[in-house]
Amino acid sequence: MSARSERIAAALAHVRGILDSRAAEIREKDELLAELRNKFERLDATTFWAELDSGKSIAEGAEVRYFGKYYRCIKAHTKALLRSPLNEEYWQEIE
Repeated sequence: MSARSERIAAALAHVRGILDSRAAEIREKDELLAELRNKFERLDATTFWAELDSGKSIAEGAEVRYFGKYYRCIKAHTKALLRSPLNEEYWQEIE
């Protein structure tokens, strides 16, 4: 291989390395963007605990947001202070 061919091959390898690095950065940003979209969609679809009326029936599987965290009802009940999402008998924190 001539010296010119070696320089071209080295330059191409360098450019490929840069492109691979940029592609990895784009994939990471795409994953972060998808995660943020999911969080916003979930936020739009999630009921805030404070919005529920006292005595309202809460079905098993219902999800609420409470102090910035998400919880899923694991035991049907009616809303009461003693059955807030911090009560692990009725709620499970979810990601």
